[in-house]
Amino acid sequence: MKSIESSLTDFVKGENKTINQRAIYEYARKDVNEMINVLFYVINVELDKENASLSSINRLLREIKNLVVYFPDIDKKLIEKRIQRLKERISSTKDTMQEVYYGLEDLRIHIDQTEDLLEHEPKPYDFALFLIDTVKDITYVDAAFQKMPSLMNAKNQNNESTFQSIMNRYVESVKKDSEDDMKYYGEVLSLALSYRGPHISDSEKKILLQTIYAAMDKIGTNKKSLKKHKEQIEWLRSLVESIKSSGEKIVDLEGMAKKYNISLSFPESIYESLHLEKKEKVGEMRQSLYEDIITIDQEGASVIDDGVSCRRLKNGNYLLGFHSSSLLAYYTYDSPIVEEAFQRTKSIHVSKKFKTGETGFTRTIPMLPPEFAVNVASLYPGRERPARSYFFEISPEGEIVKEGFLRTNVQSLKTTSFSEVDRFLKDGSDNARIDSLLENLQAVTEILSKVYHPSELYQGIKDNVEDSADLRVKKVGAQRLVYYPALLVGNRVAEFFAENGYPFPYRVLEVNEENVLSLQSMVNSLTRTYGNDQYEKLFQLISDIYPKGRYAMSGSHAGLNLEHYCHCTSELWKAIAILSEHALEVCYDSNPSDQELKDLEEEVERRINQVNSKQNSIDWFVKEYKNAYQKKK
Repeated sequence: MKSIESSLTDFVKGENKTINQRAIYEYARKDVNEMINVLFYVINVELDKENASLSSINRLLREIKNLVVYFPDIDKKLIEKRIQRLKERISSTKDTMQEVYYGLEDLRIHIDQTEDLLEHEPKPYDFALFLIDTVKDITYVDAAFQKMPSLMNAKNQNNESTFQSIMNRYVESVKKDSEDDMKYYGEVLSLALSYRGPHISDSEKKILLQTIYAAMDKIGTNKKSLKKHKEQIEWLRSLVESIKSSGEKIVDLEGMAKKYNISLSFPESIYESLHLEKKEKVGEMRQSLYEDIITIDQEGASVIDDGVSCRRLKNGNYLLGFHSSSLLAYYTYDSPIVEEAFQRTKSIHVSKKFKTGETGFTRTIPMLPPEFAVNVASLYPGRERPARSYFFEISPEGEIVKEGFLRTNVQSLKTTSFSEVDRFLKDGSDNARIDSLLENLQAVTEILSKVYHPSELYQGIKDNVEDSADLRVKKVGAQRLVYYPALLVGNRVAEFFAENGYPFPYRVLEVNEENVLSLQSMVNSLTRTYGNDQYEKLFQLISDIYPKGRYAMSGSHAGLNLEHYCHCTSELWKAIAILSEHALEVCYDSNPSDQELKDLEEEVERRINQVNSKQNSIDWFVKEYKNAYQKKK
C-alpha cells in the first residue's frame, strides 16, 4: 500500500505524469475501503500545502468515483463523511478552492446516483451503461465484463440490450467522425465480443443490421468518403459478420477472426500485385556484401527475415552486422501490399495449429502472403536478397566506433535453428567459417550484455508470457546471439532519429517505479521450489498489471532501461518495421526537405494510431482462440 500511496503523492507533485489505475483497481479488489482511505489521505496532505494542485486533487476524486461504481460493498457513508469534512475545511477559502469544492459536490451526487441506480430496475443495463458512458475507463469495463459477462445481454425498458446500445454509440461516432469516441466504443465492442459475445435474437439482429447498413450508406456516399472512412467501413462490415453469426457455436479460427476484423486470407488483388511487382526496384543503389551471414530462428520457421554476421578486425575491434530482409526493396511504400500489411499490423501466433489451404497446418496468421515472404524475400542460402544491413564496429570495451544502416544485397551462408547453434557452440560444426563467426558473435554478445541491462521483471514477463507477435526469444544459449544484436539495432536506430529530431515510431513502455518495485519484490520472494508451472502463472498474473508497450512519437522504454528504442527489423513480421525503414529512406538515405519531414510526421502519427488501436483486438482474439481450444480439448 505504501508504494501506491507514494505513487499517488508523486502524481500530485507532478513527478508522475499518470495515475496507475490498474494498481489502484488491483489493491481495491483486496480492500476497497483501505484504498479509499489512502486516496483521501493523499488529498488531505496536498491541501495542507500552500500551492495545492487543485486539478490533481480532482483527478483523485474521479478515481474514488470509479471505485464507487465498481465496488458495491464500498462504505459510502464513510466517503460522505470525508466529503463533508473536506467541504468544512475549505469553506473559508471557497473562492480559491472552488474547483475542489465542486469536485466534492460532484462526488456526493455521484454516490446518490449510484445508489439509485442499484436500487431500481433494470439494474444490470443501467449499471453497464453508467460504467461505459460515465466512468468511461476500459480497465474498469474489462473488469466488469470478466466478472459479469451477462451485462452484455442486459436490457432496458425499451428492450434494447447493452450490446445494442454500445453498437449504436459506435455507429453514431462513425457518422460524426468523432475519432476519440470511435476508438473508445470500438474497443468496448471488441471487448464485448471477446467474452463469448452477446446473445442476439433474430428480431434484434434485423434492427442491429439495419442500423449498421444505414450508417455505411451515410458515410460511403461517394469515392472520396469511401476512401476517408475505409477503416470504419471495414470495421462495420466485420461487425455485420459477427452479428450474423451470433448464436452459432463458434470454436473455429475463421469464425473468431471475423469478430476482430482479422483476415485469414489475402485479397486476390494482392496476389495479382505480387506477380506484377515482385522484382527488385529498378535504379536503387545497393551494396553487395560478401560477409559470412547465418540466420538463427525457431525450429521449423519458414519465414527467414533476419541474419547476423560478425568478424574480428585487424585493430582488435569487432564488425557486427544485423541484416533484415527489406520489403521496401521490392515495393514502394504506397503500394497495396504495404497497406495490407498495416491493416493486419503483424503476423499473429496462436496457441494451436490450424489448417489452411495455403500452407497446410500452421500456428501463424501471416502479415504478408507466404508466396512472397517465404519464396521471394526470405534469406535462404544460395540466394542473393535485398536487405537493410545494420553495421557496428565495436571495441572490446563496448564502444560503438562506427555504425551504418545500409541498403545491401546479402546472401546467407547457412540457415540454422537455436537448437542447432547450441550444438555448434558445444561441439563445433563441420564448417570453419561458421565456427569463426559464432566465436566472434559470442564475444560481441558478452560485450553487449555488459552494456544493456533490461529490467529483470520485464524480462521475466517476456520469457514466461506468450505474445501474439513474439516467438519468445530468451537470453539463454544461442538465443542470446540474436537478442543482444537486435537490441543494439533497435536502440541505435532510435537514437539516430532522436538526436536529429526527425519524426519516428518509437517503442515506448512507461512504468510506475514504486509499483514495479513491489512486483519485483513479489517475484524475488518466490523460489523455484513452488514449481515451474506456478512460476509461470505468477508472471501471467503480473503481465495483467504490468503496463503494455506501445508505439509513440516520443518516450522511453522502461522495461529495457533505454531512453530510445524501436522495432526496425523483421519487416516480414511487423508492419511498424516497414514504417521504420520508410523513415530511414527519407531521413538517413538522403537529406530530407521540410515538406518531406512534415509528410513523414503525419504518416508516422497516422500509422502509430492504426497499429496501437489494432493491438487490443489481436490480443483478445488470441485469448478467445486459446480458451476455445482448451474447452474443446
